[in-house]
Amino acid sequence: SEIVTLTYDVHCSPSLSGLGQFYGVASNYLSNLKEGDQINCSVRASNIRFHPPEDTKIPIVMIAAGTGIAPFRGFIQERAAQLVCEREIGRTILYYGCRSNKDLLYSNSLNKWSTLGAVEIKTVFSRQDNNGKKYVQDLLWEDRKDIAELYRNGAHFYVCGSAQKIGASVKICFTKIIAETQQCDEEEARKILGKMSLDRYSVDVFG
Repeated sequence: SEIVTLTYDVHCSPSLSGLGQFYGVASNYLSNLKEGDQINCSVRASNIRFHPPEDTKIPIVMIAAGTGIAPFRGFIQERAAQLVCEREIGRTILYYGCRSNKDLLYSNSLNKWSTLGAVEIKTVFSRQDNNGKKYVQDLLWEDRKDIAELYRNGAHFYVCGSAQKIGASVKICFTKIIAETQQCDEEEARKILGKMSLDRYSVDVFG
């Protein structure tokens, strides 16, 4: 039998009435399942553009927050498998943001892959002291020269997480990096990023 893993966050927010909490229907249902429970579900094909390049020598930069780490486990696992088979891989970098180090998902696997040399991991925590850095876009901006060099070397970039928390912010950060690197205004930088979105800048956001 095949094994499928699910990565989810239990949605919880104050109810509109002001009395009690509102829990997301699907995420709360999943959190209450017990080992051995069976569920009925449908499986949909993933975003055709949100896959690592077939050529494993092409560098990839993955940018995630919270449960946005989910698809990148497979990306890194594939590159780790290539390394084990003594095949060459390009630089593989994960920028990962969480509230605190207690919220790091799959840390054991990530550490194992990092030790193997399959991935470089850069983490930031929004509710801990990070020398002024709170979000992944802060790390990206700090590493903007490296990001620009990766772009020149043909890297593919992937973003996954909350649309409000990461999608827009990372897009703004990339626009600024392009504007600085290409010495152009932000309007022209947005056009360049738009062209990148055709094949080298893929976004899968939710919420």
